[in-house]
Amino acid sequence: MDTTSPIRVIFLITTQPGTACGVGDYTHQLANSLRQAEIEVEVVELPAWTLRTLALLVRVYRSNSDTILHWQYPTLGMGKSPAPAFLPVFFPRRRVFLTLHEFEQFNALRKIYILLFKLFTNSVVFTNEHERKVFHRFFPWRGGDGHIIPIGNNIDVAAFGGVVRRQRLIYFGQIIDGKGLEAFIDVVERLRGRGNSVPCAIIGTVPDAESAIARVVRSAAEAFDITLFEGLPADAVSRELQASSVAFLPFPDGISDRRGSALACLKHGLAVVTCHSHLTPDWLRRTTYGVTDPDGALACIEHLLAEDWPLIPEPEALAEGLAQREWSEIAAAHLRLYHG
Repeated sequence: MDTTSPIRVIFLITTQPGTACGVGDYTHQLANSLRQAEIEVEVVELPAWTLRTLALLVRVYRSNSDTILHWQYPTLGMGKSPAPAFLPVFFPRRRVFLTLHEFEQFNALRKIYILLFKLFTNSVVFTNEHERKVFHRFFPWRGGDGHIIPIGNNIDVAAFGGVVRRQRLIYFGQIIDGKGLEAFIDVVERLRGRGNSVPCAIIGTVPDAESAIARVVRSAAEAFDITLFEGLPADAVSRELQASSVAFLPFPDGISDRRGSALACLKHGLAVVTCHSHLTPDWLRRTTYGVTDPDGALACIEHLLAEDWPLIPEPEALAEGLAQREWSEIAAAHLRLYHG
């Protein structure tokens, strides 16, 4: 594709009304960044992937030679149809792209769908090196191809006057299973048992208000004086992050650079106490505090709240890591991909 020729980018996602989706948020943020680069962008929100959906896309976009179709996978409401895997059959291979988010978590059937896509094109994007390695372990005959473009921070640092950072411990992220919320609540309970009345808060979205974890969080908030901020808009989230000092994000599988909530906390200057694992890249090991058990987490958090330790262990490493994940850089990487 001629790098001087105008292009139009169509992002394809599925959505469910009234639900939060991290990949959907990422897609809209990327679209906005491309628009700032004066690229024509549209985010097409499909109710589900079906053969009828595929036929509609072919009818609307196939004759537009300047149009890029970029499929973001997975998103909420995507369904079980293999239809999107056949996009490269109906469109030139240099006009169809796919970004895989958390490929490692896919079941075998979904992995096979992705293989169908890869049979026709190499235009697949991974958000980190670990995901690409997992893909090539699953499909070793596909070689070492694939592009890596990291995710960015979905919560911009909003400009507020009069916001003062104070000693406050927070959890930030979706209020769902598998995020380590139970470990956060355990630490707060321990702090309260030691007579520590430091303000604590849980900031996030609740996809299912009647889920077991949502009920646990509400009960713990009342029992241990935890402030709940549910469903705040981005600028209000930024305000609360700016007014906090320590985030405890005990991801069970370890922090990685696909964790947008961690990136947001780091971008806002918070200390991040978390778990390190084989998924954790070097720059996050150097800029967050890794703990391995509840006693270690409690001790680390108490040191940070007492200002015994710096909020950011290695500020230069953080600045370098975040610079690579600025949305302007991510948009530029996509444009190089599209024009390549």
